[in-house]
Amino acid sequence: MATRATNSDQPDRPEDHELVQRMLGGEQQAFREFVDRYQDRLFSSMLARTGCGHDAEEVVQETFIKAFQHLAGFKSRSHLYTWIYRIALNTSVNRSRRRCDEVSLEASGADSDASAPESTQPHVPLERLERVVMLRQALAQIEPRHRQILLLREFEERSYQEIAEIMQIPLGTVRSRLSRARLRLRETLTRVDTYFRALDEVP
Repeated sequence: MATRATNSDQPDRPEDHELVQRMLGGEQQAFREFVDRYQDRLFSSMLARTGCGHDAEEVVQETFIKAFQHLAGFKSRSHLYTWIYRIALNTSVNRSRRRCDEVSLEASGADSDASAPESTQPHVPLERLERVVMLRQALAQIEPRHRQILLLREFEERSYQEIAEIMQIPLGTVRSRLSRARLRLRETLTRVDTYFRALDEVP
């Protein structure tokens, strides 16, 4: 069983509060320290979320810019990493939303065969790629606010408390939304599995 991430459940280090004050004071070195302290951890989380190193890097870069611009709005009641992670999460969601809109526009004028997945790697079976597509489609069918919690818990292994802080909702709401998301995903994947079993039985 995977070990759930708990680092962000710990109180901010004293130097984090000092770092924020130094950045607010206009010290450029403080901002460089801020980036060095969190960029690797944030990149790993966004890479797991986007599945693409280039996208993850762009999300992280945009996140630090936004964090610097809104630093005065940071409240010490939340953890510093939780605060910046929330910015990264919103940035990633917005980018995905824009990309989906672009894909929808492109697909509306494309040939019907264009949507079929193609393997650019000979050793990767086409059926496996199709299953990946199906999983993504299944996740897309889950209500966004529920899907975000499912991704945070199951794919990024965040604790319930950390998810509550990131999403800014009560613990009870986290649990109820996660339960609904898991049920929805299970139902969808059951239909997908039935579909593939039917394909296997075709002579």
